[in-house]
Amino acid sequence: MKVRNVIYIILMVIFTVFAYLLFDRGFNVKTKIVVNYQEKSDLKYKVYLHDNDIYNRDYIGMNDRYITKLVDNIMVDFNYNIMFDKNISGYYTYKVAGTLVAYQDDINDSLWEKDYVLLNDITEVLNANDLKSIQIKDGINIDYDKYQDELNKFKQDYDIDVSGCLMVKVIIKENLDFYYVDKLVEDEKEIKMIIPLSYDTFKINVINDNNNIDKFYDFSKKESVNYLFLIIGAFSLSLGISFLALTIRNMILSYKKTSDYQKELRMILKDYSDIIVEVKRFYNKKKYNLIYVDTFKELMDVYNKVGNPISYREVKKDKEAIFIIIDDDNAWIYRLNA
Repeated sequence: MKVRNVIYIILMVIFTVFAYLLFDRGFNVKTKIVVNYQEKSDLKYKVYLHDNDIYNRDYIGMNDRYITKLVDNIMVDFNYNIMFDKNISGYYTYKVAGTLVAYQDDINDSLWEKDYVLLNDITEVLNANDLKSIQIKDGINIDYDKYQDELNKFKQDYDIDVSGCLMVKVIIKENLDFYYVDKLVEDEKEIKMIIPLSYDTFKINVINDNNNIDKFYDFSKKESVNYLFLIIGAFSLSLGISFLALTIRNMILSYKKTSDYQKELRMILKDYSDIIVEVKRFYNKKKYNLIYVDTFKELMDVYNKVGNPISYREVKKDKEAIFIIIDDDNAWIYRLNA
C-alpha cells in the first residue's frame, strides 16, 4: 500500500471519529445535575414497667439494661428529616414492621420467623412549589409481653430451646421529582431496633445509618440540539468521506495498472516462450553499451537482426520486468512497468 494511501486512511479515520463525537455531543447535549442533601434521623424509646418494688418510676430511658419480667411495653418515637438544595415534588410512604425471630446460635440464622404490622403505611403527597424538605415524626407502642408469650408458645409447642428477639424496622420510601430533573427518583431508608425476648435481662440495639451530608443524586438532563457541533461534525464527516474516496480511487487505479501489467507480461511470455530465457540475475562481467527501447516490438526487431535469445527477469513482483538482448558490446533493454 502506498504511503499516500496510508496517510489518506489515517486522516479518514481521524475526521470520521471526530465527526461521530461532534454528532454525539450535538444531539445529546446534557447538563450534569447534582442534588445535595442533609439527612438526619433519630429513634428514641422508653421502657415502661409493670408495678414493682424495685423502681420508683414508671419507665426507664434509653441505653440501659432492663429486667425482662418487669417490662410492660416499649414506647418508640422516631424522627426523620431530609433537606435538599432543590425543590421537590412527589410523595413518600413510611411504615413500621416487626419480625419475631427464633434462633439457636446466630440471630442471622433464624429457625422461625413471624411478621407483624406495627404501623400501617402512611403516605404523604408533596405538592408545594417551594418545598425542599421531608419531615416525618411518629411513634408506636410495643406490647413486650405479647411477643414474649408468642415465643414461649413456639418453644412449648415444639419443645425447642431457642432464643428470640423482636426486630423492628421503620421503613421510609421516597418517590421524588426534582426541579429540572426528568427522572423520578426512588429511594428507601431503614431504621432498625433489636429487642431481645429470651434473657433475664436485655439491652436494646438501635441501628441507624441515616445521618449524612452528601451529594444525593447525580443526573444528566438532555437539552436542545447544539447546531454548531452538528455543522462542524458534518464538515468533518465530509472530509473523512473525501479521504475515503481518494483512497478507493488510488487503489482502483493501482489495481488497474497492475492488471494491465500482468496481462501484457503473460502475453509476452506466452507468445515468445521459445526465444525468452528466464534468469535469476543479470551478470555484468563487462561494460555494455546500454540501449533502451520503448516497446517489446522494438526489442523483437533487434532479435530478428542479431538472433540472440532474450533474457527475462521480473525484478519487482507485479511491478516491473526487464528483457535484455546482448550481442558483443551492446545490450538492448526493454523495461515493462506497471
